[in-house]
Amino acid sequence: MKVAEWGTMSMCDAERRLLANALLDMSNEWFVLLSESCIPLQNFTTVYKYISRSRFSFIGAFDEPGPTGRDRYNDNLLPEVNITDWRKGSQWFEINRKLAVDASSKTAFTILSLSSFADRIATWASIIFRPCLVSDPQLLANRSVTWVDWSRGGPHPATFGESDVTDELFKEIADDKPCVYNDRPTDLCFLFARKFAPSALGRLLEHNRSDRMVLWKTIWLRSLAKRDRFNKRSRIRRTNDRKNLMIKPIGSACDDERFLRKRKIGQLGIESNGGVVKKKRKTRGNNGCTKDVVRTSILSKKWKNMFNSYLAFDFDERWFRARGAVGKHNRIKARELQKKKFKCYVDKSIATRLDPVPCIDKFRLYVNNADDALRTCMDRWICAAVDKNVKELHIQVNTQGKFFYLPDAVLLSTSIISLKFSGFVLSGFNPIRMCYLRELSIKESLVVSEYVIKKFETSCPLLEDLRFVCCRGVFNIVISSLLNLKRVEVHKCGQVSSIQIAAPNLESFWYHAEGHQECKIDLKGSGNLKTLTLKDCKMTDTAFQDCISKCPLLEKLVLHKCANLERLTILSEKLKSLALIQCVKLQEVNIDAPNLYSFQYSGHRMPFSSMNVSSLRKAKFSFGPVMRSSQCIVEYQKLFGNFDRSKGFKLIVYSKQV
Repeated sequence: MKVAEWGTMSMCDAERRLLANALLDMSNEWFVLLSESCIPLQNFTTVYKYISRSRFSFIGAFDEPGPTGRDRYNDNLLPEVNITDWRKGSQWFEINRKLAVDASSKTAFTILSLSSFADRIATWASIIFRPCLVSDPQLLANRSVTWVDWSRGGPHPATFGESDVTDELFKEIADDKPCVYNDRPTDLCFLFARKFAPSALGRLLEHNRSDRMVLWKTIWLRSLAKRDRFNKRSRIRRTNDRKNLMIKPIGSACDDERFLRKRKIGQLGIESNGGVVKKKRKTRGNNGCTKDVVRTSILSKKWKNMFNSYLAFDFDERWFRARGAVGKHNRIKARELQKKKFKCYVDKSIATRLDPVPCIDKFRLYVNNADDALRTCMDRWICAAVDKNVKELHIQVNTQGKFFYLPDAVLLSTSIISLKFSGFVLSGFNPIRMCYLRELSIKESLVVSEYVIKKFETSCPLLEDLRFVCCRGVFNIVISSLLNLKRVEVHKCGQVSSIQIAAPNLESFWYHAEGHQECKIDLKGSGNLKTLTLKDCKMTDTAFQDCISKCPLLEKLVLHKCANLERLTILSEKLKSLALIQCVKLQEVNIDAPNLYSFQYSGHRMPFSSMNVSSLRKAKFSFGPVMRSSQCIVEYQKLFGNFDRSKGFKLIVYSKQV
């Protein structure tokens, strides 16, 4: 076995061997090079049609002047490789069978690999090797179908982790500059994307699952509309198809296993029966779309195996919600039946699925309208998950003003790395020994003593993500000893009066005040902060300037409904994204950010006195009806005229009608 190393000819050798092995199968007509950090952006049918119907192969072959292109050529490559044949392109390609045969031939490979110049092309062999072997440039589209982000610079593209996988990222990929497909312009340019770290797998699966649900909902609505038209033509009374297609647990407890299999598929209208996937209900004219839904659910074989090996238990009382009960007495009986079915389902699942396994990865529990009887069962279920060394524990209880105590076994667990809970009481008497905890989210809970936060700080030295959402009893948040802390969020904690954070590795801070709450924020020990989001109608100009002056490395700033701000001065060479949303009292804004890439503004006046944003590429403005006068239009033209529109500048302007 030979090791392939980045930047050496061994990488090219490995690619050639992959192509040669794939060429042995005569049915293979197209070949795509991907890695374990690549993800598909489209479903299988779209990818297949896009590649098979293209007249060109997707590989870059550019004659680029400069130190990164033609200057890398050396006369020692003569006579095999002339400077007129010297090309540069992406390592990730899609080629047809003819080019695959040429690229994998032994003669062509020997030209570069055995050359006396091979030892000196170590850092760029993979991006020079393939383009130089293309015999006919007319067969190339001169672009790649794999999206990468080179905006951060360096020899490698940007790597996206769990926190980077957002809807904005996929929107940025989709909104990239248009390209040419079969000599015609198109907006569909990329079929794959990279580089995604293994930590992003869970977020990618969630995003993929939400996309499948949107697609299936669209298919379902189209099916209903088509059936309604058919019934209208045939003068047949319409049926309530919504009830027929609804998935809900019915029957006795013996149906729980069948219902569990339906939940794992994801409510896509299909069910698993003995390893065979079949459609639950046939709809006229939608067979092809159903196949697309099933195919989209699989990212790759390797990622699917990783997902199947992820032992997760998800119990949600809302699955058993009774519908159609009329009258107060019937609704009470329906809720009692709902709780009874839910307890039976969870008890049986824990006995049959949880007890046999040595450990689990994730345990999620959602309980609505919890009472004392159900609280005893909840403690037993949670302790059972803790005994199995659960890593991620998420507990959400809708108590309607009543709080429950979190079991001591949870706060004493050394296996939990992610803890999220709501509807509980935390007191200073609870012992805490969660030495490996990395993520903590406390929502709609009662914190009896501020000493609780201090105990989490001292007992959880590896904590990286800390969030407080709608918590009561928290007056002061002081954090000073968490060296690994990267993210802090405080949302609608109406009793918080001061926040002091001294975390040298803090990268993101988000504060959302409740109503007219006043809070003093001090980030003096967080000099590496990169993302700051504030929604505080009481924040003054002095408080904001004092806060931002302690963040010299800030890259993203969002000010939302900061109604008390009147004058802003933002001076930063690192800032890349800025958003000023509904700051209604802004009168003067001075921005000096030469590296600003994206800007968003929403308001009723034009407060910009000076703007130095030479690198701006995306700008979005939203104005009210008061900004529709002729004088305002002149101000629009003056402001927009200062933007550099020579390098693909994108400008979006909204204006509400009178």
